[in-house]
Amino acid sequence: NIFNSNYFCNSYETDVSCDDTSETNTGSGNFMDTIEYCEAPAETNCELELHESYDGQTYLLDAPLECSSPFIAVNISANDFTFDCQGHSITGDLTISSFGIVIRGDNVNIQNCVIEDFYVGIGLISSSSTGGEGAQILNTEILNSIRYGLLVPDFGLSLSNVIVDGSGVNVYIAGTKDIVVGSSSFCSSSAIDLE
Repeated sequence: NIFNSNYFCNSYETDVSCDDTSETNTGSGNFMDTIEYCEAPAETNCELELHESYDGQTYLLDAPLECSSPFIAVNISANDFTFDCQGHSITGDLTISSFGIVIRGDNVNIQNCVIEDFYVGIGLISSSSTGGEGAQILNTEILNSIRYGLLVPDFGLSLSNVIVDGSGVNVYIAGTKDIVVGSSSFCSSSAIDLE
């Protein structure tokens, strides 16, 4: 038996019980909040560090990431870089101060992602005055962020076919420098859709 990238939860007794089988059960990336008689599956690595050695490359996410209390699930400091989720989701557990994706590099493209249940869905953050310039977010959904769906300090950003839904503030723009938005939707904020 092989179980990969599944979510078993909220049963009254046990999510998965392995005591009645002689078969070997394997897999990874599974989440179970009640486990009896089973060895817990290996945790999915939710703290991806995509640093300068990835400059000029594309990273393809090949499976969903289910994250439990990471501070930053995907931290991108590479430049001229594309992060393509290929339709996979990056899911947090609504931990305070958690980030789905942090962009620190220049000319970073985020595409084909579903990012949900973080304090901040995507944040452009930099310790320098140049980091985060020229970011593009394409064909991406940012859902149910506690504070900000998209946090954009005074950096250049292009959004195309982006859905931000159900966050405290769906999009927070701290400046007005080169922001281009097209074919996107910002809805159901608990406070403000665009600030």
